[in-house]
Amino acid sequence: MSIIIDIDTHSGDWPDSADAVIERGIHAVLAHQDIEEAEASVVLGDDDFVQVLNRDYRDKDKPTNVLSFPQDLPMMGDLVFAYGVVKREAEEQSKTFENHLLHLTVHGSLHLLGYDHIDDGEAEAMEAIEIAVLHGLGVKNPYEIF
Repeated sequence: MSIIIDIDTHSGDWPDSADAVIERGIHAVLAHQDIEEAEASVVLGDDDFVQVLNRDYRDKDKPTNVLSFPQDLPMMGDLVFAYGVVKREAEEQSKTFENHLLHLTVHGSLHLLGYDHIDDGEAEAMEAIEIAVLHGLGVKNPYEIF
């Protein structure tokens, strides 16, 4: 089994725990999907960095929490996170930063594997996998309203 995860901090005030959280999330998704060989690239950025990518690649001129750029296995693709958005969302949702980052890593990794949430059926299937993977990691259902 060969799982390679390359994480680069480009910008933002990312905590030291971020790399381990991201690696844990990607490994959990791959295990859940029975994928034994994969490579992923992760960039930790700030909101300005992600806003430029979101504008250039998605025509949305605002930062977002995570961007996914899929490729074909064994190269899963690239995940790019925006520190400020992740931090604000965690606070707004009364979640720890680490648990929210873990959820976004699982979510983004599923996008890299071809999952999407364009229609209700796809969204329900993707959310069910996210909930199951996160449950296995000891994280509550992120879609429950408290």
